[in-house]
Amino acid sequence: QKEILRKLIHFGSGIIPILIIFFGKETVLPILVIFTILFISVDFLKSKINWMFKLYKYFFQSISRKNELYKLTGASWFLLGDVIVLIFFPENIAIFSMLLLSVSDTFAAISGKIFGKTKIFLKSLEGTFAFLLSGLIISMFFQDLPLSIRLFTVLTATIVEIYSTKINDNLTIPIASAFVCTLGIKII
Repeated sequence: QKEILRKLIHFGSGIIPILIIFFGKETVLPILVIFTILFISVDFLKSKINWMFKLYKYFFQSISRKNELYKLTGASWFLLGDVIVLIFFPENIAIFSMLLLSVSDTFAAISGKIFGKTKIFLKSLEGTFAFLLSGLIISMFFQDLPLSIRLFTVLTATIVEIYSTKINDNLTIPIASAFVCTLGIKII
């Protein structure tokens, strides 16, 4: 139940790339940087200041994983990944990468929870398939990118999602996706 709620919030963060589409990178990036600094600061302070920890637990324990009570939360990693891809990669590639994270990772988690029977590392094959399928659907909206690059980017993001156990996939998925997509375009 808690994980489903977390993923619905995760999915809702897909509003960030949509805002970039409508208002542009130059408008959204400064606001995103401020929120990222704020979230990371709260995560740091909650581990150092007792009243901040209690306040955090009161409001967010219901959607936090146990390890997030003492470390960076998924939200901080998510925002950091978004900021990095927006700063270092072209806007269309950043948006593509951000949508793979917010939409495909959500579908993978929910499908894995509901239908997951076959384990593949710490994930489920069913969730992995949902990530891949939703990523392919997302890629259809990026006709400005070559088809082969889009397909390879989605495949890379899917593999990164499977293997991201030590580093938070909210950081690795958008960065790996944007990097592979950009590199692919430069090679072709």
